[in-house]
Amino acid sequence: MLRYLHVSRAVCAYLLGQPTRTLEPAEEAERLYSEDTRNDEQGEYYHVFTANAVRIGALASLGHYARFASELEQCLERARSTENHSMLLHLSLHQTLAEQLRSEPALSRPRLDQQREQLPQRFGVLHVLHMCSVMSAASATADFEWAHAIVDALWSSYRGSVVHKSAYLGLIAYSEHARMLLNEAVTKQVAPPERLLREDLRALEACPLTHLGVPSALFLRARLLGLQGRAQEAEQLLRQAAEGFEAVGLRPDAALARYALGKRLGGDEGRQLCALAERQLSEHGVSDLRALLVRRLPELMALD
Repeated sequence: MLRYLHVSRAVCAYLLGQPTRTLEPAEEAERLYSEDTRNDEQGEYYHVFTANAVRIGALASLGHYARFASELEQCLERARSTENHSMLLHLSLHQTLAEQLRSEPALSRPRLDQQREQLPQRFGVLHVLHMCSVMSAASATADFEWAHAIVDALWSSYRGSVVHKSAYLGLIAYSEHARMLLNEAVTKQVAPPERLLREDLRALEACPLTHLGVPSALFLRARLLGLQGRAQEAEQLLRQAAEGFEAVGLRPDAALARYALGKRLGGDEGRQLCALAERQLSEHGVSDLRALLVRRLPELMALD
């Protein structure tokens, strides 16, 4: 049926790191399902959820945060009302982001501790999403000891699992892992663990989704160079990262890279870049810039 084709197109676009091409087929699939719900109710429920999940993920990637938060809450409410724990686990990382956007990152830990008990025995996609949620939460709350107790036990399982071959999951996992390690180094005022970061950065640079992996690695490398006092090199990579994110439509990430560059440059050019970035982030629905910096660029707090 045509609706199945639209779901498949949406999922493929999403897993290929093409959020702008995800929205239309996902929305069309949901429209067709709403018009015809005959037969195979269980299958219809699964396919509608799949279309919902990839559309919500695409909205988050593109920075359409108001729609993201609204549609995520609707999807979560449906999952809670039907006691669909699998759906809640699949949406865990999105829920963690939503809590951060609401400046409520402390809500993530108790929820994730509860959800961890619901994970399947066999390691799979849900474990990776949970692990990424924990790392994201720790980056926002500096609860690194809690995160390491969970992530360090899962990381080797992840690297040896079949799901490690997923380029899109790898992009998320290695990005969150590197971010957590960098944030921990900043918080504890210690040297970043270069060996672990080198592995993360190499994995991102080798990711088949080069249009996403390369700018992500550039941004993280710029952070590392900045912490090492190599300011000019960091500034050059931030420019490249901003261009790379902008080229694929990840405008909030591009704005964040420009903000970091502006803070490092200072002077008139730096102030102009920061003002532009702040305006762009506000237009995307970021109401608490400080909270965003805490989880994404805590080293810039010292430059204020």
